[in-house]
Amino acid sequence: MYSEEFLMKLMGTRCPTGHEQEAALVWRQEARGISETIVRSDTHGNSVATMNPQGSFSVMLAGHIDVAGTPKIGQVVLGMIF
Repeated sequence: MYSEEFLMKLMGTRCPTGHEQEAALVWRQEARGISETIVRSDTHGNSVATMNPQGSFSVMLAGHIDVAGTPKIGQVVLGMIF
């Protein structure tokens, strides 16, 4: 998948605060498709992907997968029309 198709799938997945499991699963499935990547989740529902686990350094990207409310159809948010 990767790129636009992945982003459209992720953006189309409901993920209100406290119920992010479905969107996190979409993200983990995509991350598993990247070569030499270990993907896991912890007891709190956080998703972690480690690329090149035998490498000499690590890079961490952190973010939130939940949304604070759902825009109404036709609403413009950050330059995007819903």
